[in-house]
Amino acid sequence: MRGKEKFEEVLKENSLYGRCKTSVNQWIIYGVSGFVMSMMPTLLYTSPMFDVSVRDSLTQLIGVGLGCTILMAWAYRSVALQRRIRLLSKHQIPQNKSGGSIAKKRT
Repeated sequence: MRGKEKFEEVLKENSLYGRCKTSVNQWIIYGVSGFVMSMMPTLLYTSPMFDVSVRDSLTQLIGVGLGCTILMAWAYRSVALQRRIRLLSKHQIPQNKSGGSIAKKRT
Protein backbone atom coordinates (compact mmCIF):
# COMPACT_ATOMS: atom_id res chain seq x y z
CA MET A 1 0.00 0.00 0.00
CA ARG A 2 1.38 3.37 -0.95
CA GLY A 3 2.02 6.08 1.59
CA LYS A 4 -0.80 8.38 0.50
CA GLU A 5 -3.34 5.57 0.51
CA LYS A 6 -2.18 4.54 3.97
CA PHE A 7 -2.44 8.13 5.19
CA GLU A 8 -5.96 8.52 3.79
CA GLU A 9 -6.96 5.25 5.46
CA VAL A 10 -5.68 6.52 8.83
CA LEU A 11 -7.53 9.80 8.30
CA LYS A 12 -10.73 7.93 7.45
CA GLU A 13 -10.39 5.71 10.54
CA ASN A 14 -9.99 8.77 12.77
CA SER A 15 -13.01 10.58 11.40
CA LEU A 16 -15.41 12.06 13.94
CA TYR A 17 -18.28 10.41 12.12
CA GLY A 18 -16.66 7.01 11.90
CA ARG A 19 -15.79 4.67 14.69
CA CYS A 20 -13.19 6.24 16.89
CA LYS A 21 -11.46 4.23 19.54
CA THR A 22 -10.97 6.11 22.76
CA SER A 23 -8.90 4.12 25.21
CA VAL A 24 -9.85 3.55 28.83
CA ASN A 25 -6.86 5.65 29.93
CA GLN A 26 -8.11 8.59 27.88
CA TRP A 27 -11.61 8.27 29.39
CA ILE A 28 -10.05 8.24 32.87
CA ILE A 29 -8.08 11.40 32.12
CA TYR A 30 -11.15 13.13 30.67
CA GLY A 31 -13.31 11.97 33.59
CA VAL A 32 -10.90 13.10 36.30
CA SER A 33 -10.42 16.47 34.59
CA GLY A 34 -14.17 16.87 34.22
CA PHE A 35 -14.76 15.93 37.86
CA VAL A 36 -12.18 18.39 39.17
CA MET A 37 -13.54 21.22 37.02
CA SER A 38 -17.19 20.48 37.76
CA MET A 39 -16.64 20.31 41.52
CA MET A 40 -14.77 23.62 41.72
CA PRO A 41 -18.02 25.59 42.22
CA THR A 42 -18.68 23.47 45.31
CA LEU A 43 -15.82 25.28 47.02
CA LEU A 44 -17.47 28.58 46.18
CA TYR A 45 -20.91 27.56 47.42
CA THR A 46 -19.56 26.22 50.71
CA SER A 47 -17.77 29.48 51.41
CA PRO A 48 -19.13 31.81 54.10
CA MET A 49 -20.51 34.11 51.39
CA PHE A 50 -23.15 31.58 50.23
CA ASP A 51 -23.20 29.44 53.38
CA VAL A 52 -24.49 26.25 51.73
CA SER A 53 -23.91 23.21 53.90
CA VAL A 54 -22.62 20.13 52.14
CA ARG A 55 -24.51 17.82 54.49
CA ASP A 56 -27.92 19.35 53.68
CA SER A 57 -27.46 19.42 49.91
CA LEU A 58 -25.24 16.38 49.37
CA THR A 59 -27.61 14.62 46.95
CA GLN A 60 -27.91 17.74 44.80
CA LEU A 61 -24.15 18.24 44.75
CA ILE A 62 -23.54 14.59 43.80
CA GLY A 63 -26.18 14.67 41.06
CA VAL A 64 -25.01 17.93 39.53
CA GLY A 65 -21.35 16.93 39.93
CA LEU A 66 -21.88 13.58 38.22
CA GLY A 67 -23.90 15.10 35.37
CA CYS A 68 -21.34 17.84 34.80
CA THR A 69 -18.48 15.33 34.97
CA ILE A 70 -20.05 13.24 32.21
CA LEU A 71 -20.69 16.31 30.03
CA MET A 72 -17.18 17.67 30.59
CA ALA A 73 -15.53 14.31 29.77
CA TRP A 74 -17.58 14.03 26.58
CA ALA A 75 -16.68 17.62 25.62
CA TYR A 76 -12.96 17.05 26.28
CA ARG A 77 -13.08 13.93 24.09
CA SER A 78 -14.83 15.80 21.27
CA VAL A 79 -12.33 18.65 21.34
CA ALA A 80 -9.39 16.22 21.38
CA LEU A 81 -10.81 14.29 18.40
CA GLN A 82 -11.43 17.47 16.41
CA ARG A 83 -7.89 18.67 17.09
CA ARG A 84 -6.48 15.27 16.11
CA ILE A 85 -8.34 15.25 12.80
CA ARG A 86 -7.31 18.83 12.05
CA LEU A 87 -3.66 18.01 12.69
CA LEU A 88 -3.84 14.79 10.66
CA SER A 89 -5.41 16.59 7.72
CA LYS A 90 -2.58 19.15 7.65
CA HIS A 91 0.10 16.44 7.74
CA GLN A 92 1.82 15.62 4.47
CA ILE A 93 3.65 12.40 3.79
CA PRO A 94 7.22 12.98 2.57
CA GLN A 95 7.76 11.57 -0.91
CA ASN A 96 10.97 10.35 -2.49
CA LYS A 97 12.01 11.27 -6.05
CA SER A 98 10.12 8.35 -7.62
CA GLY A 99 6.86 9.49 -6.02
CA GLY A 100 6.67 6.78 -3.34
CA SER A 101 6.64 7.24 0.38
CA ILE A 102 10.03 7.38 2.09
CA ALA A 103 8.65 5.62 5.14
CA LYS A 104 10.29 2.28 5.80
CA LYS A 105 8.22 -0.78 5.13
CA ARG A 106 7.56 -3.06 8.10
CA THR A 107 8.35 -6.68 7.53
